[in-house]
Amino acid sequence: MFQRLFALRIGEGALDAMLQRAQPCLDNEVGAILARLRRSRIVCSDGTSVNINGRTHWDWVFQNDQVVIHVIQLHAA
Repeated sequence: MFQRLFALRIGEGALDAMLQRAQPCLDNEVGAILARLRRSRIVCSDGTSVNINGRTHWDWVFQNDQVVIHVIQLHAA
């Protein structure tokens, strides 16, 4: 996305470091999204497998009419 929009090359390591630094702020937002989902009368969900670095993970999606969250977990063999 950075390459296409801004002609900026950024490696996976740099993205990981950026997200690690942002983690405390993201945790607050995740908590707020989860709270909204838990208060909802209807929550839709779906799951699919995704390959990350050669390992199978589950990508779970939970949403209502206002918010959506993806939860990725390592698939236990």
